[in-house]
Amino acid sequence: MNPTKPDYQNSNQNDGTIPHGGGFENYDVNKKKTLIGEQEEIIQVENLKSKYVLAGFLVSFSKTEIGEFWELREGNNAIGSTSDNDIQLLEEHVSGKHANINVSKDTSNNKWKFQLVDLSSSNGTELNGIKQAIYTGVELNNFDKIKVGEYQFMLFATDKFTHELNKNEKFLPTQQPLDYDSMKYNSSND
Repeated sequence: MNPTKPDYQNSNQNDGTIPHGGGFENYDVNKKKTLIGEQEEIIQVENLKSKYVLAGFLVSFSKTEIGEFWELREGNNAIGSTSDNDIQLLEEHVSGKHANINVSKDTSNNKWKFQLVDLSSSNGTELNGIKQAIYTGVELNNFDKIKVGEYQFMLFATDKFTHELNKNEKFLPTQQPLDYDSMKYNSSND
């Protein structure tokens, strides 16, 4: 039995999301259910979001002078105050589901395309000082300023395609990383 996942191809979804990897953005990526010998077993699977290509960062100095940043990856990057968002902002002027930044590869010019969508948030979303209409995606450019609640961000795009930032097949680590899962620990003080 395969895990069930939402059917996005037949749904009339109008929340500013774009499916990535077959519509897994609302699917519980930490668990899947299988039927083994008439018993339900929970199997841990890798976080699918981490498999999507890094496309850029949102940087802010609104909360602290030393700054904060959040990564943006290919696909939908949800912004809001609830824990199910990719970018959780715990600030009273941020709605639970405030906005999305959708990142896709523009095949016509082989570059990342960033799109900002306000999800009918209580206090709105601004781009370069202009309040955006709800559910209307607007294209973002490198160094654009985005305001969500009392957070002000700057977009830093990392365009691996234009700058030919590719995986180096000759890359060799200097030492093997430790596999903590396979190590046995002795908790006694003998």
